[in-house]
Order: sequence, then structure tokens, then C-alpha cells
Amino acid sequence: MPLRVFNMGDKPVILYKNTVAAVCSPVDIIETRSGLTSPSEEISDLPQHLSKIYEEGCEFLESNQCQQLQELLKEYSSVFSF
Repeated sequence: MPLRVFNMGDKPVILYKNTVAAVCSPVDIIETRSGLTSPSEEISDLPQHLSKIYEEGCEFLESNQCQQLQELLKEYSSVFSF
């Protein structure tokens, strides 16, 4: 499957032919757990292109896990692109 990538970092990155960049698998939502977290309050520190990832990721996480996700997204923000 073709994959479009963009290096937003300062250092060059080499992607070799036939390197696995991601593994996709189908999922089924069996049950939603509402009221666990309020991600909209916490996304102001994130770059705009990561806000949707954060919001969707926090849907099934507890608040401390959302904080960890936010820190991870900030630290590796140059890796993600949309």
C-alpha cells in the first residue's frame, strides 16, 4: 500500500525499500465507556494536526493515560503528519 511521508524534523531520515512502516488491522467497538475523560480541555498545548489523534485516542482512556498520550504526541510531534 503506498504511504506518503513527510520528514518534519531537522535530521535526515532514510526509509529503505520493503520496510514495514505500519501494521493495520480491523477493530470492532463492542462497548463505549463515556465519562472517563475530557480531552477537549487538554489539547490546547498540542499542535493542531495532533488534536484529532488525541481526542480519538482518549475516548477509551482514563485521564492519567490521556496525559501520557499528550506528552507522547508532543515529544514525537515531528513524526506525525496529516
